[in-house]
Amino acid sequence: MSETVRAIIVLLLLFAVGANRPLQALELISDDPIEYDHRRQELIARGSARLTYEDSFLTANEIIYNQEKMIATARDNVVVQYRSGRLVGDFLSYELATRQARGENIRFGYFPLFLESREVSGTPEELRFTDAVFYAYEPRAFSPNVRARRASVDEDRRMRAENLTLRVGRVPFFYWHALELEPREFPADVTMGAGYEKFLGTWVRLGVRAPVAEDVRVGVDLDGYTRRGGLFGPGADYDWTGDRYQVFGEFSSGYIVDQGELGTDLLGRDISRHRYFVDWQNKFFFEEHLEVTAQFKDWSDSAVTRDFRRSLFEREQEPDTFLEAAMLGDNTVLSLFTRARPNDFQLVQERLPEVRVDGLTRPLAGGIYQNYQASAAHLQERPPGPLQLETTRSDRFDVFYGLDRPVAVTDWMSVTPAAGGRMTHYNRVDGERDDYTRWLGEVGMDVNFYGYGIYDYQNRFWRIDGIRHLVEPKLQYRYIPKADRGDEVIPAIDRRADSTQLQPLRLGRIRNIDELNEIHALRLGLDQYFQTRDPDYGSRDLLALFLAADWRFTPGPAPEEGEEPLARLDDEFSDLHSEVVLTPVDWLRFNVFNRFDTERLELRETNTALTLTDTEVWSLTLGTDYLENRIEQYAARYQYRFNEVYGFNAYARYDTRVSLFTEQRYAITQTLQNTWDVEYRITLRNGAQRESSAEFGMALSLVRF
Repeated sequence: MSETVRAIIVLLLLFAVGANRPLQALELISDDPIEYDHRRQELIARGSARLTYEDSFLTANEIIYNQEKMIATARDNVVVQYRSGRLVGDFLSYELATRQARGENIRFGYFPLFLESREVSGTPEELRFTDAVFYAYEPRAFSPNVRARRASVDEDRRMRAENLTLRVGRVPFFYWHALELEPREFPADVTMGAGYEKFLGTWVRLGVRAPVAEDVRVGVDLDGYTRRGGLFGPGADYDWTGDRYQVFGEFSSGYIVDQGELGTDLLGRDISRHRYFVDWQNKFFFEEHLEVTAQFKDWSDSAVTRDFRRSLFEREQEPDTFLEAAMLGDNTVLSLFTRARPNDFQLVQERLPEVRVDGLTRPLAGGIYQNYQASAAHLQERPPGPLQLETTRSDRFDVFYGLDRPVAVTDWMSVTPAAGGRMTHYNRVDGERDDYTRWLGEVGMDVNFYGYGIYDYQNRFWRIDGIRHLVEPKLQYRYIPKADRGDEVIPAIDRRADSTQLQPLRLGRIRNIDELNEIHALRLGLDQYFQTRDPDYGSRDLLALFLAADWRFTPGPAPEEGEEPLARLDDEFSDLHSEVVLTPVDWLRFNVFNRFDTERLELRETNTALTLTDTEVWSLTLGTDYLENRIEQYAARYQYRFNEVYGFNAYARYDTRVSLFTEQRYAITQTLQNTWDVEYRITLRNGAQRESSAEFGMALSLVRF
């Protein structure tokens, strides 16, 4: 054997392992001369030694191959590459005939999983680990990890583990007995936070969701408040997908014996010290035919999430509990809807339940289109507070049938005459009668006009390549006579909503069927679009304008004495609703909505939002909210990214009615070791009913784990 700087020995060792195993080839290479021990029948490769066998590749500072026993032993800087993953360690032995491996101080991984283990054994089809620690992505000082007494990973990357401890760094905070999953991503979630405010005192928060089965994570939320006590609640989330179905949802909860100043709820009642909240949301799909949505929210009082989960309270001040199942047929939708009231501080129109059939619009003979709907419901409405005798109940059966006949008069005009009828039967009514049936009819017409103009205008700065102007005037006429019949006996549960928006005119789309008034109105609308060519999407909107108003030949009821509705129904002309959406470039968006009283020539409502964005560095949003005699506020939100690690967020809201900044939030964000998102924030408030005037806090959440 020659002494050269690079000595390469290729061993084509042909052997059969088992009756059905084909002949295999092994290749051993070293940068240094390879030694051969005749007595032990061993090849010894040192330096940058490499061994290739089947689809595996082994490198180490020293590789010893025993020809008789067919065992390869590697020491120091051992690296094994094979189809299912990568092993790095101090020592590894591999028996070629049985494919059994044994290693010490092993590090193992395939994206996104990284594992450290004191000992490993098994075959490439299933590796078994002892005293293992699992990381997602990178093993850093503050990285979340799972320590397992025993674990295994098979060739399909399915992981099994026993006696688990979920940790952050070396700090344990959650235990579980066993786990089996396929980690496409290691599905754990950890959030932590700490801060101070006068209302709660010094507080700390920890939330954990750890995998207990494939696509299922279970954990707890733990809070501690020096002025309130400890809050504890289990939580979970799940996402199962099969060949024909998908179901996903999440659950969170909390319970505390509140030691602070409790105050009163929305009804002026004293809040109990035993406070809790339960929040469950679920979605289920079966093929394309069945969809089930469920939501359950139970609060001990109206302020519990406002005190302890303000992010939830900002999204939802009125908890809603319902279940809806919808089955899609060829031309119909069959649905069941239930809404309940677990919280006695609310006024809820309960449906216990409502079964409904909706017929999709479909053609009949002569170009006529039909649509229909039918429902049966048991309705209930209880006053807030304990159950009282004045609870309103109603058993209602409702049917609507409508016909439309679209006619294309010209290429720029279409006319659609419409007619329909609605029958509503009540088994429970007020007064001396046992039941009541109301028959209503409607006639009407929809008229649509279409026009456009094309202009060869170019502007490189605004990326305008020609302009197309679309104009769509609209008329919608409806007459529903004597719709208020039966008002004196019908239990008014589905009532008129106090809304600033124009309500539906079509009889089949009206939801407040227990409190109707005669409709005889003409709705006038005008939609306009200014578009330009877009190289990626065909065309894009530069500017959109929408106008709509009602001319009421029969005005609605006047407000009762002392009432201040958002929009009056007794005016001959409704408020003029207008909206402008300006999006000339992707870094600029401007929205403005106005509601103008055409009879009194007064502005009733305006909302604006201007957003400027540099997606790589910063964004700025300015907004206004004005509602006559109720709201007059201005808000600004600014985000700036200094680099890949640090950023800055600011938010402020000013109320001109009290001449105060009602809320200000300032935060510095940081990405810590590519593992944690950290936020250091300060919140200042003026005029808050329950919150403190100042709050300091820090929050941590996993970037990816």
